[in-house]
Amino acid sequence: MVIPLIGSAVLVYGTYEFVQPSQPPPANVFWAWILGIVAVSAIATAIVYVRRPDALNRAATAGPELVLEDAR
Repeated sequence: MVIPLIGSAVLVYGTYEFVQPSQPPPANVFWAWILGIVAVSAIATAIVYVRRPDALNRAATAGPELVLEDAR
């Protein structure tokens, strides 16, 4: 549990450093682009969930344990 928390902390800190409001233009509006990307992603996920709820369940179960090894 510690390793994912460390990874999340690094990601959050890096994103914060990237979108600080005190940066000179044009970097001072990067936060708006990040917010837009997150909003579009949330809307797209909601649309997929409404139209095909089973698709998200299948996506959640697709992991490395389901990948077939190369036949040699």
